Amino acid sequence: MKNPRLLLIGTFPHPRGGISVHLQRLKQAADGAAMACSAIDESRLGKPDLPNLWAMSPLDYVRTLIAADVVHIHTSHPFLRLAHVFMARLLLRMVVVTVHSLTAPCRSAAARLSYRLASRLAHVSVFVSEQVRAGLSGHGPVIPAFLAPAALEEGSPAGLASWIRKQQAEGRRVIVSNASRLTKHQAEDLYGLDMLIECFSSPEVRERFACLFLVSSLDGGEEYFAACSRRIADAGISPQFLLVSEPIGFAGLLKLADVFIRATNTDGDALSVREALWYGKRVLGSDCASRPAGVTLFRSRNVADLRDKLLNPSVQADVSSRQDFARPLLELYRSLNKTKLWR
Repeated sequence: MKNPRLLLIGTFPHPRGGISVHLQRLKQAADGAAMACSAIDESRLGKPDLPNLWAMSPLDYVRTLIAADVVHIHTSHPFLRLAHVFMARLLLRMVVVTVHSLTAPCRSAAARLSYRLASRLAHVSVFVSEQVRAGLSGHGPVIPAFLAPAALEEGSPAGLASWIRKQQAEGRRVIVSNASRLTKHQAEDLYGLDMLIECFSSPEVRERFACLFLVSSLDGGEEYFAACSRRIADAGISPQFLLVSEPIGFAGLLKLADVFIRATNTDGDALSVREALWYGKRVLGSDCASRPAGVTLFRSRNVADLRDKLLNPSVQADVSSRQDFARPLLELYRSLNKTKLWR
């Protein structure tokens, strides 16, 4: 089956987050499959190797769409997503949209309507989980967003790797957790950093575990990062709790660590959860979203339940969850290319 010319639209690293890392890996997978793949980056941070939406002229934007056979849109902003879909359809491109979570669609009635219109206008809507599809009453395939990390992503800064090894040498199991940036959802810490800090107030937790929490970007979260850093210092847990902000990949830290915790209070099908399972790590996740097999669930925003599940392990990583979902996406692009009627 002939490969189409593919255009990916969304935010590419940096900043690093689940969607941006997914797009980076998806482009690499398309390139590796000899599929001509271009991109429009929506990040506010421009990159020398990627056309940026905010720096493009309208004519360049139209030309980029016309040069593709299949346009795959990952934009989170509801109205911008709808605008991309409308323009791609107007220019007779085959259009795929992926819905990564219910957070953006559920911000308002207008946002929900925009997401639904975009899905109706697209040729195919992809949902990262059954829960997300049901939440939008959508129709389309469920394809989780996890693509396996490349070997180049598995490196870690020497200082952080040394900290992890030191904690392990002292007999502690190392927990890692992360946030693309520190923000709130419904007035609560979206990524649960505050919960993890509180969890480490327990001497038993500090005796048996250490935690490294990575924040990819401080954009808009500088004050909260500083406040959490002070809270860690004031609580006297700094020797076992390292809070850092660096624009680095998370895969290398996951590979070195022992446990991954996803303490979000809202979620889609989190890439980092599947990535931790891919590496065979113990995974604890809040029950705010459906999770893959092998994840130990704890009640969302419940520190006591998180502490209990952490100290009393019951479920180990399930090798059945070690699946790379690049192939179904590449096959979807090829099937759409085959159905084109205007070429």
